[in-house]
Amino acid sequence: MTPQDELLYYQEFAIALKEGPQGTNRQRADALRGGSITSLLWMLWAGGLSVAILLAQLGKLDRPAPKAVRLEQASHRDHSATTTANPRPHRGPHTSAPISATPVWHQPVVSDPAAAIQGRFHASTRGGSFAALDTGLDHYRKLSGTLARVQSVALRKRSEANRLPRVFINRTNDCFSRPSIGMFSRRCEVIKIDYRDHQRTYEYPVEIEVVLAHEWGHHLIHISGEKMSPIEEEVVCDCTAGMVFGYYAKHGLINQDEAFKAFRLIADVGNNSAHGHHPNAEVRLKSFWGGLMSIAAPHEPQAQESIAFCSSLKRVLDLQKVQNMGLTWSA
Repeated sequence: MTPQDELLYYQEFAIALKEGPQGTNRQRADALRGGSITSLLWMLWAGGLSVAILLAQLGKLDRPAPKAVRLEQASHRDHSATTTANPRPHRGPHTSAPISATPVWHQPVVSDPAAAIQGRFHASTRGGSFAALDTGLDHYRKLSGTLARVQSVALRKRSEANRLPRVFINRTNDCFSRPSIGMFSRRCEVIKIDYRDHQRTYEYPVEIEVVLAHEWGHHLIHISGEKMSPIEEEVVCDCTAGMVFGYYAKHGLINQDEAFKAFRLIADVGNNSAHGHHPNAEVRLKSFWGGLMSIAAPHEPQAQESIAFCSSLKRVLDLQKVQNMGLTWSA
């Protein structure tokens, strides 16, 4: 049995038995692949069939999603406005700037976009059964700062680089008539995420980070003026989310468990029916994986097929500039 086969063997048993971090099979698998995201990436691309390996590890796609995370449509857009829990490193920039309740439609140029977004980020905790999601609030804020920096540095349409969205988490807003698990309003230029709507709920904070990055992708396409079909736009938004996780991976800001939770969310929300404009699970995974590898390992030959899925993202962002971004701001 090769090391790769042995790793897959223990992982499959750990998944089947629903083992936690202390499970025997889980610990053996962790020991085989090491404790770094680099080992995870190598495991996934080593066979040259990264998405197939990933799908095998995530399990059958037609089984129910974890708990109530049944997002048939992962990131609902506002169609009325357009025709078309373990300790971990802090992910991204943060400032203590106060939150303003006054909308600012055209953000002035400032030294650090991560500071500018603080007055446009509005969030409330929920407590109770949502306490685990509340623990990620600082990460949602920091991710907004990272995305603001990405937009400022890499948006190809430079005249719009400082046109930041507003972000509402568990907050009411006139642009939306109902709670939303994830939505972008072009009319208001607002991203809205709620821990739950009337049918669905998140399970882990990292899932909210995936959807926040995806919805920000809609904003980037909107301000760039690029014309895309609904399906192409969804692919680009999944690439955007993957790009953020590639940035996380490159700088050691995410662990393997969180990475698999992110992959699982993308797989579980794939639209495998004949209805809707979201791609199926395999396309969504390839798009997310392509965005991730575009930043984490852009020259890896066996990742090129998935990276090609994200060619349209390059019309919106200069990915070379994202690859060169560090953890601190420099104008």
